[in-house]
Amino acid sequence: MGTEELKSAWHRLDEWLAVMAPGSRDSLRPPVGRESVSTLHQQWDVDALEELTLLLSIHDGAEASDAGMFLYSEQRLLPVADILRLSKRLCGPLHDDAELVGQYWHPAWVPFAANHDGASCLFIDGRPGATCGSVGTFFHESGGEPTEWHSLAHFLSDTAESLESASMIRGKLPCLQGDLLYWD
Repeated sequence: MGTEELKSAWHRLDEWLAVMAPGSRDSLRPPVGRESVSTLHQQWDVDALEELTLLLSIHDGAEASDAGMFLYSEQRLLPVADILRLSKRLCGPLHDDAELVGQYWHPAWVPFAANHDGASCLFIDGRPGATCGSVGTFFHESGGEPTEWHSLAHFLSDTAESLESASMIRGKLPCLQGDLLYWD
């Protein structure tokens, strides 16, 4: 998958939110500015961030509210400032224990969605090699699992499919509470 597939998947997700969960849709922020994108590219490899850059050019994350927690496993799309802040926090323990690199967290993992306190998040693997660009999951208790989806486009496509068919995605079912999407 690539940028066209990402655009298509995001469009499907966005249309579903507009009709079924407009409160969640309204939590999306305006597009990111060029300065913010350049800050991301200074920290991580440009190739691994192509899809994320495209997504941020549509919306610079979602508001930090219940409405914004509409992605898989009740996480919100992070704005660039929060991506940088969460990455710095997750890299902190790596300075004290080199054995944690790649097991708990890796400096080349780019968080793009997180729960309220960042104890769990979704990230893009920016390491060179076969897993570059894949989407993984991180849990504070157990660390990161780098290859849950092949790409951000795959993740968004799976999410859109789950919403459209009211089916589970990796053990989570999309549900509505009022005009908000959440996952059970």
